[in-house]
Amino acid sequence: ERHNQRRFDQGHERLEPALGFLRGEVRHRASALVGALVFAFGGFLTGYPILQLAILESAAWLPLALWGARRMATRGDWRGIAVTSISLALSVLAGHPQTYTYIFYAVAIYFVYLAWRERLAWRAALSRLGGAIGLAVALSAIQWLPSIEFAHLSTRSGLPYVEAGTGFPLADLIQFVVTGTTSQFNPLYVGLLPLALAAFPFGLCTHRDGWVSLLLGVGGLVLSFGRSLAVFDAFYWFAPGYGVFRDQERQALIVTLAVSVLAAYGADGLMHSLTHRARGWLRSESRWLSIGLAVLFVMLLVVSYLHWQGIDPSNSGDLPDHVALAFVAGLGALVVLLLRLHAPARRLWIAVAMIGVVAFDLATADREVNWVAPYDPFPAQPSIAAIRSDVAPDMIFRIHNEQRLAGHILCVNGLDEVGGVTPIRVGAYAQFLSNVPREVRWQLLNVQYVVTWRSLLDDHLGNPVDAMLLDQQGTGKDAIYTYRLNEDHPRAWVVHQIEQWADRAAIYTALSDPGFDPRRMAYTSIPVQVAATGDDHVTVQSINPDQLDVNADLSASGLLVLSEVNYPGWTAQVNGAEMPIVEVDGLLRGVVLPAGSSHVEMIFRPMSLMVGSVVTSFGLLLWVGLSILAWRRKP
Repeated sequence: ERHNQRRFDQGHERLEPALGFLRGEVRHRASALVGALVFAFGGFLTGYPILQLAILESAAWLPLALWGARRMATRGDWRGIAVTSISLALSVLAGHPQTYTYIFYAVAIYFVYLAWRERLAWRAALSRLGGAIGLAVALSAIQWLPSIEFAHLSTRSGLPYVEAGTGFPLADLIQFVVTGTTSQFNPLYVGLLPLALAAFPFGLCTHRDGWVSLLLGVGGLVLSFGRSLAVFDAFYWFAPGYGVFRDQERQALIVTLAVSVLAAYGADGLMHSLTHRARGWLRSESRWLSIGLAVLFVMLLVVSYLHWQGIDPSNSGDLPDHVALAFVAGLGALVVLLLRLHAPARRLWIAVAMIGVVAFDLATADREVNWVAPYDPFPAQPSIAAIRSDVAPDMIFRIHNEQRLAGHILCVNGLDEVGGVTPIRVGAYAQFLSNVPREVRWQLLNVQYVVTWRSLLDDHLGNPVDAMLLDQQGTGKDAIYTYRLNEDHPRAWVVHQIEQWADRAAIYTALSDPGFDPRRMAYTSIPVQVAATGDDHVTVQSINPDQLDVNADLSASGLLVLSEVNYPGWTAQVNGAEMPIVEVDGLLRGVVLPAGSSHVEMIFRPMSLMVGSVVTSFGLLLWVGLSILAWRRKP
């Protein structure tokens, strides 16, 4: 129940800004509501990215940013700049770079069109747009500066064309009419009545602003197919942002926006007096819709028969239900058009009918995705219970989950793991996982437990690994084995033998040598001088995401190695004095310690975050001052 209520609240949060923007585009409130329903509850925002809240939270600010851009172009006051900048900044702060990149492009195109329509001088237009974007960049620097740094160091740096060009298959065009055919989600489905309404203003050529929405919609649709269409190639090579993102089907956000605006225009046309030409176009639409309904009915008979015969090529497995829904939605759209043709005086009925048909259509189409029975996504697992019962007090360890447990379940249970299901990782870490044998990864990454499909735990050469089986669930290919590694793999240790290698590739090769002992040998890319031997004792005092404290007692100088990923922003202090951090074994953090007792404190203070904080603070002060000035002026 909480799950369903949360989805409803998210839809409400998207509905209000869309309604506010469209109220300035059309004359009738009901028309704005029709368009707002399409944007807030269309397939993309309810049927595709619901698993990633950052996409929803970023996309929700798009209508408000467009409202501000319209005000900038038409009135040229400071209030428009303030609204546009804060909306763009909040979309960035939501934390999904791909979505806010699309939003920046859409807002810029919309403003440029309005500036052309209002015949603004290019200097005035450039100053307004540049001011809004510049202020948005300043307000959100605390988010995008660390994001750029991470992207540069992540697996998305230099994303190949093949990966960046993923998107909808061309067959997904059928989603505009029939859901559930090519995938579980329906990101392109916006309802059949909205499509009919969207065509209405173009048939009459009465709404000149519809062309910019058409441009955005067609452009977003073409790019959503990724490398399946040649247009994407130019954007990949020349448009900032397109070379670092994959899953171009998320352009469906812009498609949904465009259809919502056009549907509002069309609904507005139906709510007012129709010319003879408009009536002719409406009759033509009704005839074509009737033909389409006849085709859908025949299709329903055919797919129902095939389904009864056990033949169903759809992804959902219940194609007849989806074709039937399309038929019902089309029938509702036809009723609305006929009602407008034959009962023109019943404007209230027409408004209620449009809103009702759109709401019913969209709510029903994505019902399977959005309305689900309450369930526990991370039920209790015997493997986790076995590990908890085996763990010694104050033991520091990680777990290697070889795709046997649900993604994130170990994190939810407060346990550290070395894998995870995130598609974006630090590039060096991803290379380490791909190139270093699993038994060496276990040694270097503090792994003490392995949850696997392997009935016999072995190394990459097939030799048995010293481990104890704690739990077994199931048999055969679905079996889950939980092992404890008997060899101790600490979170921190000291080495005295160090070799320098030119790059990470050479280090990974050295780590793969069967004779490599991580407690005795370490590899670095810079020269490190320590004593050749020593007697050492290391204790990890505390571990937090941004801080780590270690006590060490060495008989001779040595290199302290911590099983933590080296990343810009970490600083090390040894007995209060700052010391340089050395990258060890192509991934980990290390620091040279003198003989004797040492207290080592590592703190994460990335320069990108610090600079971003300062820039955002100044941007916020400027925005507050700008807002006060704008709201004191008469509108």
